[in-house]
Amino acid sequence: MKKHQIRKEFLKLKIKNHSYKECQQILEEKYEVKKSTITLKRWWKRFKEDDKWDLRDTSQKPNKLPIKYFEKENNIVINLRKKYGYGAKKL
Repeated sequence: MKKHQIRKEFLKLKIKNHSYKECQQILEEKYEVKKSTITLKRWWKRFKEDDKWDLRDTSQKPNKLPIKYFEKENNIVINLRKKYGYGAKKL
């Protein structure tokens, strides 16, 4: 069963006024999935706060990926490798 379906089932149980512990036990019995109460509380909080949540995970990819080297430094290293034939360790 996919995560968003499990979240949906949990929210149905919680809306019926089950406690977190009861929801945890029911999910484990029915769907063989263990979720901590902290996770369930986080899902409930997000459901209450966000009206447009489609129960799917959001992307964790950062907007801007870190650049290890500047373009100028990269070109210098490439030219030295071509000129002398050195590998990473020798440079």
